[in-house]
Amino acid sequence: MYRRPNHSSHSGSPRTGGLRAGFTLIELMIVITIIVILAGLTIRVSMGMINQGRESATKSTIQKIHRLLDSRLQAFQRKYGGNDDTSLARLKNTTEWSLAGNLKTSPNNLDLSNNQRVIITRKLLYMKWFPQVSGEVNLSLFPGISAARTTNNGTAVDSNSEILYAMLLDSQGLGEATSGLIDFNTTEFADTDLDGLPEFIDAWGEPIKFYRWPTRLLRPDDEGAGTPIDPPSAKYASRLTVQGLRPSDLKRDPMDPLGQCSNVTNFETFFHQLNTFYAPLIISGGTDKNIGLLDPSDGFGRLGELSDPGTTDPATLALRGDALSDNISSLNIRAGGN
Repeated sequence: MYRRPNHSSHSGSPRTGGLRAGFTLIELMIVITIIVILAGLTIRVSMGMINQGRESATKSTIQKIHRLLDSRLQAFQRKYGGNDDTSLARLKNTTEWSLAGNLKTSPNNLDLSNNQRVIITRKLLYMKWFPQVSGEVNLSLFPGISAARTTNNGTAVDSNSEILYAMLLDSQGLGEATSGLIDFNTTEFADTDLDGLPEFIDAWGEPIKFYRWPTRLLRPDDEGAGTPIDPPSAKYASRLTVQGLRPSDLKRDPMDPLGQCSNVTNFETFFHQLNTFYAPLIISGGTDKNIGLLDPSDGFGRLGELSDPGTTDPATLALRGDALSDNISSLNIRAGGN
């Protein structure tokens, strides 16, 4: 008679059939590792999608701001850019015409020619109507700022972003058509420093900044380095050189296409670097919330220069380059870039 084998009689031998009691420690570790990897990939993909959404939203905001700025630039050109008798008479009736008369040419300390004085007057008016620092703000032109302006021991402390907002939405006098806030939703502006003055903000909640003459920001490498441009500035400038725009598209000074003011004494001190880019710039720091550039601090000279321009520390240079690489600007958008 056939008898079924009794496995219990073979003490110490492994089971050869039936269900296992559970996972081994190694198997558990493998499963946990796979879960962690998948979770990390999911989070990374999700963050990437979130940042892509924020980049798209920020581009949309910058495009809206740029449209307002472009409308204002065209209005300025209509009012002060003509060479007809009426336009020139309007220029000569401004305070800026008198101020321009104080400048001289070098090295002979001669008075400006009439053409030079017209150009300098336009530049002074441009600074007046497109301010980027507190010291340039004419409160009679910007009632939004004067109504809520804060001071520190009598010195105005309006931020560049607050001035941009007031310049485009609160100022009057150039005759341009403004749409007010109708084109902006509530996520595109805020009072981030709680001083009563709103700013345009990007999708990361950071203020969007305005550079009127970013003459060191977009200086291309092939323009050369050295005085007055520091080598690190030239080294990293190409990171923001926009695709699709030739250097000549931005290098030509629209107010002085023939370079007639190149011999004006202290021109670079009062205005900007000669023979560099002149296009106004609206810019966000992007995902790292860091523009990587000096703020406009005095209206002159070092505008748009990279942070810590004289440093030679490799770590500092690397961080600065990374800060630039994810920026979102009106010029990049215009060229179809990031």
